[in-house]
Amino acid sequence: MRQPFLINESFGAFKQVRFFERVTDQFRLEMTNPLNRVVFGAPTTDFSSASFGRISSQNNSPRLIQFGMKVIW
Repeated sequence: MRQPFLINESFGAFKQVRFFERVTDQFRLEMTNPLNRVVFGAPTTDFSSASFGRISSQNNSPRLIQFGMKVIW
């Protein structure tokens, strides 16, 4: 019995804006699993189980988006 393949993706972007000579603002966007793909867990490998060969779990987390802002002076 083999486990389905694992796809691990992440994405990040930031924009830096300078207001004055010494004041800078930074906007950030960070995403894990941006395409919201499902990666299934391993199947049950116990021969005596009624659910032998069935996949009943998910191996990754759903899409996670995080925004941030940082002021540097």
